[in-house]
Amino acid sequence: MAVHWFTTLPLSAYLQAYLAAGALVCLAMLGQYLRTRGARRLQRSVFLEALHPERKTLRYRLVNHFLVPGLGVLAILLLWPIGLFFAFQVWAEARTQAKAAEKSVFTVQRRDLTHPESITEIEQSERVCDPLCAAPDLPFGHLHGAWTAFLKNLETGDTLWRFSVRWTSPHANQEIRCGLAILRNGKVGPWLLTSRKPVH
Repeated sequence: MAVHWFTTLPLSAYLQAYLAAGALVCLAMLGQYLRTRGARRLQRSVFLEALHPERKTLRYRLVNHFLVPGLGVLAILLLWPIGLFFAFQVWAEARTQAKAAEKSVFTVQRRDLTHPESITEIEQSERVCDPLCAAPDLPFGHLHGAWTAFLKNLETGDTLWRFSVRWTSPHANQEIRCGLAILRNGKVGPWLLTSRKPVH
């Protein structure tokens, strides 16, 4: 009968491997703590000691700086799979929040482009003719400055495209956003938003 190699290992070898893994997890958690909160906590300790004189006593320092961290390290060494599980949950939640924040930022994708137009065609169709002269008789009216600044992004080989996007804001409000985008080497470059229409 075949005997697997791991069945011949003594129990102490498994215990050493388990504790070694716990030590690695402990070091990783300590490094993460020092990067995120350790420096700020050290800065706050000066103010806390001024407000709470008992923090300067020997008993407090022994308990807070040695006993509590020691028990924490021991707990991680012995129960590191549980700590690793909770650390993974925190990482997954942070990644989900990052993705949600990324989706909340408005962007223009290649699929949102509708048709290309030349500068002349765009300026003719977007010229504002206000009989009351409330808006300047220029392409895009009050947005003419934004239009001229947008044109400075054009490079040789670029094309101008109209885009239309049905977008949902972080507050769950839907609207149709239209504008112009620069297509460069098959990818959407700078874009200019020209209209926003709420979807009821």
